[in-house]
Amino acid sequence: MEDNIEKLQRLLLKYNIKMWFIVNKDNNDPIFYKYISKHLYTQSFLLLLPNRAYLIISEEDKNNIGTIEIKKSIVNVYTYKTEEEMKDILEGIICSLEYIDKIAMSYSTLGDKDTDIILNSDYRKYTGLLRSIYRKYHKTVRFCSSEKVVYSLISENSEKKLERIKLACKITDEILDMTFKDMYVNMTEIEIANKVLAKMSEIEKKYIGKYDITSISTAWDNCPFVLTGSNLALNGHTPPSNKLLKKGDTINIDFGIKLIFSDGKKIFSDMQRMGYALKSGEQTAPEKVVAMFNTLVSAIDEALDYMKPDVKGYIVDEKIRSYISKAGYPGYMHASGHPVGSRVHASGTIISTRLEPRSKIALVETGVYTLEPKVPVENGASIEEMIVVTKFGGFPAYKFQKELYIIK
Repeated sequence: MEDNIEKLQRLLLKYNIKMWFIVNKDNNDPIFYKYISKHLYTQSFLLLLPNRAYLIISEEDKNNIGTIEIKKSIVNVYTYKTEEEMKDILEGIICSLEYIDKIAMSYSTLGDKDTDIILNSDYRKYTGLLRSIYRKYHKTVRFCSSEKVVYSLISENSEKKLERIKLACKITDEILDMTFKDMYVNMTEIEIANKVLAKMSEIEKKYIGKYDITSISTAWDNCPFVLTGSNLALNGHTPPSNKLLKKGDTINIDFGIKLIFSDGKKIFSDMQRMGYALKSGEQTAPEKVVAMFNTLVSAIDEALDYMKPDVKGYIVDEKIRSYISKAGYPGYMHASGHPVGSRVHASGTIISTRLEPRSKIALVETGVYTLEPKVPVENGASIEEMIVVTKFGGFPAYKFQKELYIIK
């Protein structure tokens, strides 16, 4: 447990949090469950400081906490039998810490359920309890959100998880590559979507049982989305239709997979690939289409330098939109990207305009985010890549699409 606590303490220092007050009942706090203990079931509290930790547990859980190694120099453990005894212990700790004037709690200022962990009723109950202690000694206390710490914990990926995400990207790219190479003019968008699913079934045989993969399925309902020609002007999440892929059309496929591993963990991908159906007499895509595609590719490349820890999402969004705008193309209404990994749209910063509250959350090192710029016009362009954040900038979770697929 001490290694996990030290990890949390480093984040408290980073975000200048003096104390984080965590409440756990029936394992309802995922941070407590993951980083502190999976074996405490009754009401327990962690008062976490950058250099100390105080764990208050019920006498009923005493045997359970005994199964966890605790570094005594970092963690002080107290047990209580009654509610009054718990309050006395809490009061003693608060007094010994000389009334820290600002306490973080696990609620969201952005209305995000992933960081809004403590119930509103519990928030009122425990802030009231803490205030009563402070008032008793003529002191004041303020409360703040711990969401920055929680976002860091949610978004960062272990080496093993990153490898699994990269594997999901590789398999997704293979499925899309096979689809584009087996596509022809006059297929409907629905037929193309069904071909993607057929290729996924084929690829299952290659990967199930390898890399501890037990299941491969689509990442979301109505997956994939397929847009051709005039439909590229529509919302990207428009279901495929009976519209035919015609000569001279651009085509975009938005597709992702869900991998389930033998340990029960789930990993998601979310990628887009783009192609062009040649007209009679054409050997390559026309300059107009190539220019749109290359602009999106370059916009993503431009943004990679800014995909570093502590850079806010709106900064990356501004770089992408500015590059596309300077090339003379209209803007798009959706976000430029989002976190992906444990879910297809995971918690964390949204790479979008400043109007989106979560765009003000910082990127996290080892976090994985999509970048999905678009030219939203008839016969337009759209691509989507998955990026790993490092202190040196972003790099591909898997190889980027650098050339248009050509459909003959």
